[in-house]
Amino acid sequence: MSDSSLWESVHQPAYTPPDKRMVIRLGVRDVAASAPFYRHFLGRPAILENAERAEFVADDPAVRIILTRSAAPKACAGHYGFQMQNTRFVEEARQRLLDSGFKLTNEDDVACCYAIQTKVWAADPEGNRWEFFVTTESEADEGCGPECICHKELDRTYAA
Repeated sequence: MSDSSLWESVHQPAYTPPDKRMVIRLGVRDVAASAPFYRHFLGRPAILENAERAEFVADDPAVRIILTRSAAPKACAGHYGFQMQNTRFVEEARQRLLDSGFKLTNEDDVACCYAIQTKVWAADPEGNRWEFFVTTESEADEGCGPECICHKELDRTYAA
């Protein structure tokens, strides 16, 4: 049985997955406490959810996020992000997350990573930081120094 056939038979019989999908596996203390964040963050229910694991699959962006229960999880030392095509998509993500009760940090036209970007940030219950961003100018004098938001602790969202 091909990988595609296995996926279809287990998850969605009439579903054809995209050609490429990023998979991110995160260890969490409590799957039930973290799953609502990702349900609202991705705007879709888990395809599998129990006390040990929750899996979320989205096609836009093509990502599969798997939460697994861990006694001692570690938040990512960096962050995760979705680069958007334009500011309208960042604003749509911002509004959708606000409507879901997320604690957000907004940055408009900031110099970061040697570019000018507009961003919206959220952190999950474990402290993993996520951004939706668009690069509006490809060159800036500033990189990503210690004062950059990329390195700061953000308010965590515990979605209901």
